[in-house]
Amino acid sequence: RLVVLAASVFQNPRLLLNSATDRFPSGLANSSGLVGRYLFGEGMSLVYGLFEEETECHMGVSAGQLTHRESWAHASRPGVFGGLQWQIGPAVKPNDIYGFAITRSDLFGQPLHDFIRTASRHFAYIVGFCGGEPSAENRVELAERRDSNGMPLARAVHTTPEGVAALRAYMERQGRAAVEAAGARDVW
Repeated sequence: RLVVLAASVFQNPRLLLNSATDRFPSGLANSSGLVGRYLFGEGMSLVYGLFEEETECHMGVSAGQLTHRESWAHASRPGVFGGLQWQIGPAVKPNDIYGFAITRSDLFGQPLHDFIRTASRHFAYIVGFCGGEPSAENRVELAERRDSNGMPLARAVHTTPEGVAALRAYMERQGRAAVEAAGARDVW
């Protein structure tokens, strides 16, 4: 009598859209045509810095501490709409998912080696998350490609709304200012 789908933001719509029958021509639970629509993602703004003093960036947990959250509209940023939050202080290693080695894709060979040696003792970063804007055009739909069972795969269709791009740019400026104010000698 009850079915729970817990297959992820991409696989749930894929399962429902692939369930089309004569009785449910658009798939189960899709009489509105909204299954897979309003795909919503947060933007991220990461600002990195190298400091003269040692930061002990390897210490602690690989998760940030929430330091600030603003609602969707805020007087300090007229014309920039969207919720945001800042996290600061996550531990970082050279090669984990947010490892500092990947922050400098412009470096190779000895310059990368030198950067990793310095960053392992003097690196810190701040992460900004900004809310998106729901849009029916951002969606999960069925692709022409099929899996090994012959079922169509999921395909994401997504564009970043202008408001999210503006909020991310605002957050990058704010993050750079914060990292510079904290005394970073190099900021990117």
